Amino acid sequence: MEFKKERNKILLMNENISIGEIDFSYLDEKNISIDHTYVNSNYRGQGIASKLILEVIQFVKENSLRIKPTCSYAVSFFQKHNEYKIFLMD
Repeated sequence: MEFKKERNKILLMNENISIGEIDFSYLDEKNISIDHTYVNSNYRGQGIASKLILEVIQFVKENSLRIKPTCSYAVSFFQKHNEYKIFLMD
């Protein structure tokens, strides 16, 4: 499996097939909103959505950005994982 970054989206690919994606939008030059997380039904329950969130966290670390979790999965992820709250908008 490998990640593929598009303009406002990160895809998780398995043999050139997208098995999950996370969509985000720029709120301004320093903040993004995680708008939507999707995992193909054949791959649910395998931690794919968490891997996508962690890839977004890596992206914001590399680009000195902050996150506003908007989609329900992202909100839930950050509520459960205090160690990543440092990447949230103030």
